Formats: sequence, C-alpha cells, structure tokens
Amino acid sequence: MYEVKYIFRLDDICPTMNWSNFLKLLAIFEKYDIKPILGVIPDNQDKKLSVNPPQEDFWKIIRDLYQKKWIIAQHGYQHSYVTKKSGIIGLNNYSEFSNLSYEEQFKKIKRGKEILENYIGSPVSWWMAPAHSFDKNTCKALKELNFQYITDGVALFPFKKYGLNWIPQQIWKPQKKLFGTWTICIHPNGINDTFIKQLDSFIASNLTALNNVSFTPKKSILNLVFIPYWYGKEYFYRLLKNN
Repeated sequence: MYEVKYIFRLDDICPTMNWSNFLKLLAIFEKYDIKPILGVIPDNQDKKLSVNPPQEDFWKIIRDLYQKKWIIAQHGYQHSYVTKKSGIIGLNNYSEFSNLSYEEQFKKIKRGKEILENYIGSPVSWWMAPAHSFDKNTCKALKELNFQYITDGVALFPFKKYGLNWIPQQIWKPQKKLFGTWTICIHPNGINDTFIKQLDSFIASNLTALNNVSFTPKKSILNLVFIPYWYGKEYFYRLLKNN
C-alpha cells in the first residue's frame, strides 16, 4: 500500500536573500522539528537575488543548520544564466549549465563544491540546479564529483537515473496529496505572510507524512504514468497564466 510523504526544499539561499522571510520559515521548521533541503548558492552573482544587505554571519547560520541535520544541497555555482537551454526537465529556457561542455560544467560544479564544503566543513552530496535546468553532462560531472542525490525530476517516487538518486520535485506550495513522495519547492524571496500561515497550518496537519521520508529509489509503473499527466497539467497552467 502506498503512503504519502512530503519534503520541503528552500531555493536561492544566499547572503542577500530576504532574511525576514527566511527567518520566519526557519522558525516554523524548528517549531515542528522539520529538516528541509537547503539549496545554497556557493558564490552568488545573480543581482536579482540581492533583496537585503549581505548577512555577515551567513555561513555560520548555514553551518549550524547543517549540524542540526538540515540537508545542504549545492544550488549551482554562481546562479548566473548563460544559456537558453532547458535541459532534461524542460521547465525553463535558461540555464547555468545546460548545453555547456562537460569540461565547463565539471569545472564550475567542482569550484562550487569546494566553496560549499570549505564553509560547512563536510562533503556535499546533494545537487539542486538553478531554474531546474541541467543536462546529461551535468549528471556525468555530478557523478564524477561524488554527488549522490538530485532534488528534481518528475515522478511519484524517488528513482535512479544516470547513476544518481533523484528525489522528485513537483509542486511549489503545500498541497494535500493521496500518495507518493512530494517535494514542495519554496523560494524565500517570493513568499508573503499568507503563505507562511498556510505553511504552518499544513505542517501541523501533516506531521506524520513529514517524518521518516525515504530517499531510496522505488521502481513503480506509476512513475511512468505520472510523467505525461504532470507535464500536461503544467503546460495548461502556464498557458492560462500567460493569457
């Protein structure tokens, strides 16, 4: 019998993010003892993410959260979009990695990994691509650099591909589901107090589904069935949103 599980991931974590929102999220997750995936940009160069002045103790905060068992994922390298290719996932036509050579990608990922590991003092094994955009060369470089997990992909359960464990990411706000492993992607820069309240309520009502989440790949025909359904729904949502 299938059960439902939820995972939270926070994107665009950097010294100049919206600290008011981040601290509110932090308070909620600590209140319920939830350990999200934290997508940390090693060397942010994206001016759009300059919401607040740089937090001087940023890396200390990240290191402390890591020691509290939050998952630290490498969120690209500099969050600078240099190509117009959507890559494997096919959601956005801009990328920091897609369509670059293996050598270029390896160099960028390696440099970002070195920065991140130097600050947190421990190996990094999780990957989170900016804009959900990456390709086979990215995966090849990740495997070579000893990454184990990608927080991305369309499926109902974790799966294995290109020698890496993929933890699917399908929704961007708390939503009640019947079964499957659902990653809820949150951008601290783009939320408001209404979202914060909804998040608090959702977690309080679904604590069992937020504990003991397995990252072990699971072979299921439901993964294959879910893919066209999800992309079709996403296509029509974006179509309506742009009209």
